[in-house]
Amino acid sequence: MTTTNEQDEPINILIVEDNSLNLQVLTDFLGGNNYNFLIAQEGNRAISIARRRKPDLILLDINLPGMNGFEICKILKADPETQDIPIIFISALNQIENKVNGFKVGGTDYIVKPFQKEEVIVRVDSQIKLYQLNKQLRRNYEDLAVSNEELSVKSNELHHLNTNLEALVEERTEELSGALRSLQASQSLIEHKNKELQQTIDQLLRTRAGKRATTIVLVVSFSIFLVEEILENIFQNFAQSNFYLLLSFKFLLLLLLKPIELILESTMIKRSHNNITSKIAYEGGSEHTDS
Repeated sequence: MTTTNEQDEPINILIVEDNSLNLQVLTDFLGGNNYNFLIAQEGNRAISIARRRKPDLILLDINLPGMNGFEICKILKADPETQDIPIIFISALNQIENKVNGFKVGGTDYIVKPFQKEEVIVRVDSQIKLYQLNKQLRRNYEDLAVSNEELSVKSNELHHLNTNLEALVEERTEELSGALRSLQASQSLIEHKNKELQQTIDQLLRTRAGKRATTIVLVVSFSIFLVEEILENIFQNFAQSNFYLLLSFKFLLLLLLKPIELILESTMIKRSHNNITSKIAYEGGSEHTDS
């Protein structure tokens, strides 16, 4: 007579009763509910079955050979494996003290003989439903504990990831800051080198222009010297009688040569600078077009 509940789990009832007639009455009363019955007629056998099969309910007679029902109940309630199983005492003893003792040792209900079918069915069904609800609550609690543990592990992992991410961001920020400082230093160095280069170019231009101007002045001076010699040969008599006038003329030419040299140098520097600037701009534009 085995059946299953809504979760396809068998509902087992352990009946501990040494009277065959009472056993028959109880199984007949409860048989219509399709319970699975486990039978024991003395204490040791009942304890062994309860520990091995862990029934959903125990119907326990008080007056048994050897250990009585109260003693059996104490042993089962002291065992963590069986302490949650509901126990309904069954007895012909209807005294209040027997009922009180039954509840004191851990019983959940009490049925008095002779049995009443409706009473037996209602009390058994009630205790089984309560037990199943308690089992479900315990399962939910265990599942919740597992979920909490998993959540705690995930939280720790997330915290670890966040810590690593913060460290990585800080490290990357420091790297970028270092790169920026290096870039700024390189830019300053380039500006300094450009300034030095510009100064060198200007100096070179002035030197080249000065050399060109000096060459021109020398050429002009030499030309003037030739002209003087020619004029002196032509007007030798005039020059001899006007020596100071000729000397003044030479001095005046020398005074005129220096400004001419400066003007030529400035003009040449400007032209060279413009040529270099135009060449740089042209090359820069060419590179930009190529890119």
